[in-house]
Amino acid sequence: MSISVGAFFPDSALRESEFANALTQVAMALARKNDHPVQSATPEVEILFMLSGKYDYPGFSGMRIRRFDTKLASLVVEVAVPVTMVDSGKAGEYVVAAMLDATENAAEFLKELDLAFDAGAHMTLVQSLSKCIASQAKPEIPPYYSEAP
Repeated sequence: MSISVGAFFPDSALRESEFANALTQVAMALARKNDHPVQSATPEVEILFMLSGKYDYPGFSGMRIRRFDTKLASLVVEVAVPVTMVDSGKAGEYVVAAMLDATENAAEFLKELDLAFDAGAHMTLVQSLSKCIASQAKPEIPPYYSEAP
């Protein structure tokens, strides 16, 4: 795949968070788009979301280019996830927004290396994921009221 996502969960409890659920939804939506022409292009851009735990944290804020492997044509972009996003109902929107930023940063980085990267097509693919997230959003469940007999 040309764009892929992953995460570093320093605590096992984080795997049950709203963020983890949102990232899983995005990853599944991205996998369903595996036949998209952009997904067979190189270089590959891996977006790695870094969460903070009790004893481990990313050590940076925002986003950074972690590495570029010329042999594999693979770029890794790390995103430090704000603590406020871990259990936020807006985690899905955050994931897609961070992916858009990472794609834009990847395009700038790859342009400096004179490597072909169709930023527009990649951005369109990532933007399409927001529709998948919206359609999978949990419906608002009204509180249960019982009347006393």
